[in-house]
Amino acid sequence: MSDLPIPYIIGYFVYGLGQLLVLIGCFILFFKQRSLASILMLLGSILSIILGIIGVVLPMVMARTGGPEAIVRSQGIISVVNGMVYIMFATGLILLAIKLVKKNENPSI
Repeated sequence: MSDLPIPYIIGYFVYGLGQLLVLIGCFILFFKQRSLASILMLLGSILSIILGIIGVVLPMVMARTGGPEAIVRSQGIISVVNGMVYIMFATGLILLAIKLVKKNENPSI
């Protein structure tokens, strides 16, 4: 039972590393091509990291100050906001994909 938290620690590390790589990719894309798509993707990535941190810290704070109802409410709000941030990132990705497809359809020879 003492090694129970190890998978959670590894999971947070791997998830954080993945988010960091996506953030680096979004920064590179933003600096190479400033468009609505790259802005949405960069903002979505930054907000996702911030919400990930809040999603870990806020329930711990709520556990100390509020009851179980406050914990569940805060997790629900974080889930909704996180979904909206994910939609923001996905919208940027779709806009980028549409732009790339249009660019490849009209090759300049």
